[in-house]
Amino acid sequence: MTKWPCPAFGGAPPQAGPASRLSAGTRSLASWRRWHTSGVLNAWSGPVSDPASRRNFLRGRFARATAPLRPPWAVAEEAFLQACTRCADCQPVCPTGIIRNSDSGYPVLDFGVGECSFCAACVDACTTGALRRAPAQEAWFLRAAIGERCLAARQIECRICGDHCLAGAIRFVPRVGGIALPVVDTSRCTGCAACFAPCPTQAIRIGEIDERR
Repeated sequence: MTKWPCPAFGGAPPQAGPASRLSAGTRSLASWRRWHTSGVLNAWSGPVSDPASRRNFLRGRFARATAPLRPPWAVAEEAFLQACTRCADCQPVCPTGIIRNSDSGYPVLDFGVGECSFCAACVDACTTGALRRAPAQEAWFLRAAIGERCLAARQIECRICGDHCLAGAIRFVPRVGGIALPVVDTSRCTGCAACFAPCPTQAIRIGEIDERR
């Protein structure tokens, strides 16, 4: 069984002794997290979850978003662009620092630096109506996706995504003669992206899947 880090995946060869099982606190992944979080989230990716959604993922059946990822409870994109004044009031109040300016000045999300806590501080700071929260309204319809880069799919023990999922949406399905595979339960996934940055191989994407195809 291959262990991480591994030269085949771009990691440095181990200095001494066998590699240990991965966990959320593995220090050997620190450099990988810094490298990984420097990238920008691909907003068009869709989730792997139940078997039907997994087939859609592997067949490339995604709902490819034409708009960037906006802060939670953002109104529809056209209305958002009309309402948002690019004042940036939503950015400093975000406790996880995931709201930043895009090149056009409109706020977008960067899950590479953290996850959404759904505290709604950004909504409270927005005075233009670009972010608007109705009672019992979901923040968005984003879900997590686990793709083919997943280490478990390559017979390497890793459960980092599950360790970071407070919603319990990621479960690991045992395989005969193989490593247990992570599967996302979209009924429990909130799209918070807590699993995104810790993934050492950038196997996770956040987005919506197109079930109509």
